[in-house]
Amino acid sequence: MKKGFFLSYIALVCVFTACGGDSPSQPSPKDDSSASESSSSLVSPISLANASSSSEIAVVSSSSQEHTPSSGDGASTSSSLSSAELSSSALSIEKSSNSNGSHSNYNPETGILTDERDGEVYRTAKIGDQIWMAQNLRFIPTTVPHGCSLYEANYPDSIMQIYGQKYSWIRATNIDCEYKFKLSFNGTDSLFHLPHQGICPKGWHIPTSDEWQTLLANASVAQLTHPKWKNYKIKGTDDYGMSLGLLYEEETFEKACYIMTNERDASHNYCISFINDTNPIEVKFERKDIHDSYLRCLMD
Repeated sequence: MKKGFFLSYIALVCVFTACGGDSPSQPSPKDDSSASESSSSLVSPISLANASSSSEIAVVSSSSQEHTPSSGDGASTSSSLSSAELSSSALSIEKSSNSNGSHSNYNPETGILTDERDGEVYRTAKIGDQIWMAQNLRFIPTTVPHGCSLYEANYPDSIMQIYGQKYSWIRATNIDCEYKFKLSFNGTDSLFHLPHQGICPKGWHIPTSDEWQTLLANASVAQLTHPKWKNYKIKGTDDYGMSLGLLYEEETFEKACYIMTNERDASHNYCISFINDTNPIEVKFERKDIHDSYLRCLMD
């Protein structure tokens, strides 16, 4: 009996240590017991395959490595990040060279983006090799794509200046409304390729899940979120001025969701959500025609 117990024990050890297997070893997760501290650094792999519409996805991994806001030194973390699975959508991707800083609407000295369409001015943040809008887009389209109805902003300008505007995926991508029930990315016959501008200013585009992943690999959740973002695990320090997670106080929602280019299926898109509940970050999906998400544009 002792021999049987010993063999069972060895089998269990092999399971947990990949005994004799070919799988590459993964770094051991670091202790995140200090997650409630303001200096918390949390990196979450973006898994589209596990995205939920009901706030049920836990943060997958964490890192206690500290990051220092940089002026673009491109420093990266050693955290192991999972690759995003694109479900039924086959994205045709043209890689962009981010952060060349040469666009006429962007001043690299001040970090200010001026939207030439309406004169709106935005702060930006350079994190690693990316340059992000550090405020939610406020642009209100005046033209209506085929099959769409004109969406009127509900917020007064004083509110929009702080919190920005909310969009549906179909409105943000600025494509015909027939695509709210039809895949836009379908291999060689894709409606558009990446990077996709949508309603972003010229020279800027709607970020993909991979680009959000890159952001989270170069800065912690605490450093990216506003101090008013309410999450019991993490206190936002907003070191880069990105102010993610900030919600209009009169809203009843407990999440600030940001649009990704990725589609889940013919009628749903993905967004990355900073929520006020148990899990700081979740990848969620929602109907393409629901005006429920913010938009942060990324420089081409």
